[in-house]
Formats: sequence, C-alpha cells, structure tokens
Amino acid sequence: MTGRFAPTAGRRRILRDALEETVRLLRADGGMVYLAVGPDEPAARGGDLQLVIDAGLDAGAALQQVRTVRLRVGHGLFGTAVSDGVVQVTGDYLADERFRHSAASDAVVRDVGIHSMIAAPLHVNGRNVGALGIFAIRRDAYGPPQQALVRTLAEHAALSIRSSELIRELGTTRRQLSRRIRVERTLRLITAELAALRDPETVLRRTVDASAALLDADGARIDLADTTGVLTWGYDAGTGQRPALGPIPGSPDDSDPDEGITGRAARLGRPVWTGDYLADPRFIHREPLDAFATRNGIRSAMAAPIPGEAGIVGTLTVYSARPDDYDAADAELLQSLADQASLAITNARRIEALTRSRSELAARAQLERGLREITAGITAERDLDALLHRITVEAARLTGNERVFLNVLDDPEHPTAWTRYSAFETDTDRTVPFDQMSLVDGATKQAIVDRRAFVSGGYLEDDRFEHKAAADAYIRSQGLQSVMAVPIFDGETPLGTLMAESAERDAFDADDAERLEVLARQAGIAMANARLLDRLRASEAQVRGSEARFRYLVNASPDVVWEVDLDGVFTFVSDAIERLTGRPASEVVGRPMSEVVTPDTLPAALAQFGRIADDSHTVVETRFALRHRDGHGVPLENFATGVFHEGRLVGGHGSGRDLSERDRLEKDLGRQASELASSAERAHLARELHDSVTQALFAMTLVSRSIELQLPRDPQAARAKFGELRDLQREALAEMRSLIFELRPGSIERDGLEQALRRHVAAVESRVGLPIRLEVDFDERLPLETEETLYRIAQEALHNIVRHAGAQLAEVRVERTPRLARLTVRDDGRGFDVAGIPEGHLGVAGMRARAERIGGRLDLLSAPGAGTTVTVELPVA
Repeated sequence: MTGRFAPTAGRRRILRDALEETVRLLRADGGMVYLAVGPDEPAARGGDLQLVIDAGLDAGAALQQVRTVRLRVGHGLFGTAVSDGVVQVTGDYLADERFRHSAASDAVVRDVGIHSMIAAPLHVNGRNVGALGIFAIRRDAYGPPQQALVRTLAEHAALSIRSSELIRELGTTRRQLSRRIRVERTLRLITAELAALRDPETVLRRTVDASAALLDADGARIDLADTTGVLTWGYDAGTGQRPALGPIPGSPDDSDPDEGITGRAARLGRPVWTGDYLADPRFIHREPLDAFATRNGIRSAMAAPIPGEAGIVGTLTVYSARPDDYDAADAELLQSLADQASLAITNARRIEALTRSRSELAARAQLERGLREITAGITAERDLDALLHRITVEAARLTGNERVFLNVLDDPEHPTAWTRYSAFETDTDRTVPFDQMSLVDGATKQAIVDRRAFVSGGYLEDDRFEHKAAADAYIRSQGLQSVMAVPIFDGETPLGTLMAESAERDAFDADDAERLEVLARQAGIAMANARLLDRLRASEAQVRGSEARFRYLVNASPDVVWEVDLDGVFTFVSDAIERLTGRPASEVVGRPMSEVVTPDTLPAALAQFGRIADDSHTVVETRFALRHRDGHGVPLENFATGVFHEGRLVGGHGSGRDLSERDRLEKDLGRQASELASSAERAHLARELHDSVTQALFAMTLVSRSIELQLPRDPQAARAKFGELRDLQREALAEMRSLIFELRPGSIERDGLEQALRRHVAAVESRVGLPIRLEVDFDERLPLETEETLYRIAQEALHNIVRHAGAQLAEVRVERTPRLARLTVRDDGRGFDVAGIPEGHLGVAGMRARAERIGGRLDLLSAPGAGTTVTVELPVA
C-alpha cells in the first residue's frame, strides 16, 4: 500500500493517495487533509489551516463552506492535532469538550452528520505542516487500532512528502550547479577579453547576451549615463525597442530618483528585483517604461547598478514574462556581470582619457618648448620690444589664431597710455581701433580686476562686464564673436593684457586660457626685468653715494657697531671702540671674542652668540663688558642678530652701548632712595615722639602743677595725683623703649626676622592691648636686606593699625616660595577707601617705596567696614 506513495509525485498527489487508502481501509464515510496556509509556512500556534483535499463530502453548501473557511490552529480536532502534535479521536464530535470548537467547523459537522473522527498530524522535516483524518456518521466508530493505523498512514505520507522535496531540491541543486558552471565559464571569457583590452563595446554586448542566457531572461539591456548624468539605452539583448529612460540619481535632471527599477537600483547602489513589475509600488512608474513592459508582457524584472570610479555609471537589467522569476542568487549573479561591465566601461574611459592625455601632453610639450625658448630669450634678449613681439607670435601659434595682441601699459599710473604688439608682422588695422580701445574697459578691464583669464564666447551679448561703445564698435566692425583677455602683472601692479580674438563663436576654451596665462607670466617677467634693470642702473649711482654716508654714520655713532663670523672672530668694528676701550678698531678686527670681552662676562657674550645661531632672525639682547687697555671692564648693553649671505647664516652683527654712565646714575639713584627712606624713618619717629612721648610729658607737667596747687588745700587729693603721675611716667618710659627698639632693631642680623617680629609684636600687644597672631612659615634665613625690608613694612603696617584701624584682632604672616618672600598683614578694623588716601600721608607710600627699592611690589586691599590687608612680595633669588 505504501508503495503507492511515490516520492517522485507531488505533495498533493501523495496526500490524496494517502487519504483515499485511509478511507478505504477503515471503511470511513469520508476524510479530510488540512495544511498550513502557504506551502512553506510552519503551522505555529495561532496560525491558520485550510482544507486542501477531501473525500466523502457531497458537493453542496457544506462542502463549499468547509473549503473556504480557514481553521485556526488549536481549534477543532484537526487544529488540536496540529498544535499538540499527537493523534486526536472523538466518538461524538459536537458533544466532545476536550478541544476548542469552531462555529464554522461545527456547522459543517452538523450539516454532514459527522459523529466519529480521527485526526493525525503531518510531521515533515521537524515541523507540523497540517493534519490527515477520517470521519464516520455513527458514534464511537473508532478505537485504538484505527487510531494507530491512521497515525501510521499519516507518517508514511509525511515521509513520502519529505522524500519528494529532497528529490526536487537535488534537481534544483543540479540545475544551479550547471548554471554556475556556465556562469563561471562566461565570466572567464569576459575577464579574458578585458585582460586583453579588446574592444569594450564587444565586451558590453557579450555581457548583455550572457545575462539574458544565464538568467533565462526574455531580454536584457545595459543603460549608460551620458555626460549630463542621464541614463540612455546602450546595449540590449531580446527586443530592440528603446523607451525613453529617466535621469540617473544625482544628475542635474534627477527629479524622481526612483523612476523605474533601473533608477531604484542606481539610487540604492544594489540589485533590485520584482516579481510583478507593473503592480510593484516600490518605485515610481513612468508611462514609457510601463508601456514597454505591457507590450512585451514583462512580469519579472531585475536591475543591478554598474559602479564606476566616481559613482554609478549605468545599470544592467534583465526581464521575463514569468512572475516571481528572480531571487537573491540571481541578483548576486547579475551584480557579478554588472561588475564586469563596470571594468569594460572603466577601461574604455581610461583608454579615451589616455588618448586625450597623449594629445594634451603633446600640446604641453610644444608649449614647454616655446616657453623654454622664450625663457632663454628673457635672459639673453636685450631688446624688450622684440621679445614681446615674439611672445605674441608664440601665443598665436599655440591658440591656432592669428589675431593675438599684447597690450602693454607705458605707465601703470596712467592706464590710457599703452603700446600694442601684434602677432602680425604689420598691423594694417591698428591705428583707428587701437586709438579707440582702452585697458580700463570691456574684457581687458574684467581680466585685470579678476586677476585671471577672462573668456567670452559671445562678446556683444556677454553681460558679465561693463560694455563701452568704442570697444563694442570695434568688435562689431571686425565681425568678432570670441574674445580672450589674460592679465599681465608684476606683483600687485598691472602691466597690460594678452588678447586673442576670433570671428567664431566659443572659439577659446580653458586650455587656451591656461596656455596664454603661462605666456602672460613670461611677458610679465620680461617687462619686470626690464624695469628692474633700469631701476638698478639708477640705484647703483645712489648706492655709491649713500655708502659713504652710511660709513660716516656708523663711525660717528656713539654706539659700537660690530660684526663677527661663525667662529666668533671680529670682521668689522666701528671707530667708537677706541673711545670705550682705548684700543683702535684695527687692533680689534681679526681677534676672537675671548680677547675682547672680560672673562667674567664672556659666558654671557657666548650665550648671546649661541642664541643667534639657534634663531638667527631674532634680535637678542644681553650685557657683557669689554676689556679696556688699562685692564678694567667697560659695561656694554648689546643687541645682535644674524648675518646671511645667499640665504646662509655666516655670522652675527649688532651694536653695543656704553653703560658706565647709566650704572653710575643708577648707584646715585639708589643712594638717594636710601637717604629718602632714612628721612621718612626720621619723620615717622618724630611723629611718634610728638604723638606719644611728648604728649605724656606734657600730661605729667599738668599733673605736677595740679599737685603743687592742691597740696596746701587738699593733701589727700594731692597724694592721689601722685599715683596718676607714676602711671604717666611708666607709659612714657614704655613708649620711649618701643621707639628706641623700632629705631634700631639690631637683633635682625643676629637672631633673624622671626625673632625680631615676635619681640615687636609682643611690645605692641603690651603697649596697646591689641591681640596679634604671628605665623612664619619657613625655617631658613632670607637675605639680610630682604629681612630688614619685611620687618620695616610690618612695623609700619602694625603702627597704622594701632593708630587708625580700631581693630579687635591683627594677623601677621610670612611665607616663602622658591622665588618669593611674601608678607601679609591683615586686620578686622574699620577699613578705608584705598582711592581716597589724602596727599601728605607717607605711610603707604613709604611701604611701597621700600618694596620697590629691592625689586618687589606691595598690594593694598581695603574697603570701609571690611578691614585692611597689606601684601608684600619680594624676590629672594
């Protein structure tokens, strides 16, 4: 019986035979086969089943209903068999509640009168694809033996279906292998032709024919992009009809990038295929292409982009009258053929470019030969007029046009005066037009303004420049259409133009402009050289006169002007050297720096010379001393830079200024500053004596006189005044001792800044009762001058706090960084407006003068009600 299930038969035939045998063997009233919707869809839970084969159902309303209704997986006996994967049986279908009922299937069962039913799942290649079953009118018609038989027949049917599929897959694989062999053979032939650089057109035709043959297509074609980017029908196989095609995506005319399947493939840059061209909504349909598809009965179509070096250069398309005729494997093959077509197109364009390049190379070689001759003439030709005429002749030869003129400004400051050189030996029509033309009008003016070649293919209609009546009249009288003007410059100065004229429209192109620009540069060099030669002759006389004046200025200068070579040997020195060192210039020239500079400052001089060698374009400043004839050093402030010859560093030169007088003045200034500081100290102490000790003595005098008057009348009150007198005496004594300590803090040199500050802070605290916090944040000693300056400034700052701040707390802090010593004196007093310090108050000015005298600086920060902070920074290195 199972032998009837022939594997070579189709799936439907196998299932029909299996159902008929099952109905016959079990004497059933009928049977049914349900399959998942779509032959390749697994019957997953929640999917649909559809009746594909039936037996025993009479033609009528019930049969029509059961064939049109889809049964959900998991519903009814068949749906439950598919979802659970096991045989299902029932003795009374409508009354059985072990499975989910469907209204449609229950209606069929009721109409036919079915009671008993068996349904077995069809398990093919690891998935349930449907169910096979039988039914009977009577109740409880089937037991376990019948269930086993139905399951066995369903399994044999499933195995036969799988064998049938494998046989079909084997046949498909053989066909694909055969086609792959043919594809590879065809690709080898095409590749060989490309390698041999045969006619690219032949290669493209072979590619089209191979595409149609290998893909079993009804037709094929290659669409190429022209110079404007529009796809045009190139090569075809099949029908010879050529419909209008749309622009390639990215071209200037590209309004709908998805027009047709070719446009979509070009835009996406990958193969695109369709199984029903006219009904496919993925691309925009155009009437010519759709009409072409209709006339040729095209259903399936596939297009692959042909890549180029700078984008898509075309498409390769195949089409067939069969629906759904192409898949991914076909697309891969078509893309391979398109890549071969790309190589053919690329080779064709490279050959064309090579041919064009060779012709351009020949023209450029000819241009270079002419330029070499002109360049040689520039250096050898003394007659400028002859040279410029030669340039115009060469320009006429290179452009293939005799109407070439070189217009040269006689004076760049007056552009109306100019000379015209013609490529003709004699310029018969020169007089009137030459007088009418101007270098400040028309195309010539535009070329000079733009500083590049100006080409007009239709001069009279060209609106890119301002037209002048005289120039337009000349163009019209000569019957000219095309004009090319190339400016001639010397740096920023216009010297003229090189002109070409033609009666043909659009006679000149970019290559002509490039050639004339090269010749215009040569003309500019020739004219610039001629002008420079005239200037050189005129300037030589000036140089001879100015050289003597320059030498006089150098020797008369109070500064020493010098020059040394790379070995540091003096090659020139001005006469001022004798005034500084007592040695004439003749004794210094030829001697090394080590014999002229003092030993202690020689490292500074050599360091300056080394910096010149490292950065020869920078002016370097330094100080060193020259040896005087009597042995003492003469301080010198020196400025130097590099000396060059033909772009190469050959030494250094500069000037030096005597600093002896300035050093003397600086010492005098320092001494005066010291005396001024001492004077300020004395004034400060005088104010202190007046404000403290003198007032105390005056108070003591008053108390003594009071005692003298009270003693006879009130001895008891007089004795009380004696206690007040003793207190005034102690205060005066303490104030005097404090002032003496301020006047001469001799302990700084012995004990250092920290101990001196601590004693002074203690004295101020004991005298006025102001709490003062002192912090010294380093252990080592500072230079004595720095310590004395910091002490005096701290002393003055604390004095100002006591006299003016009304503070409750003061803080003194001294700290050191690697390069600075910093003093900070801060209080919480009433503060003041820094900008409002009145004239005559020398406290802040004195502190600032002390700091600046040794190269430091003082900052003052205060505001009304916010206290005051004094910060001093002094260099310690």
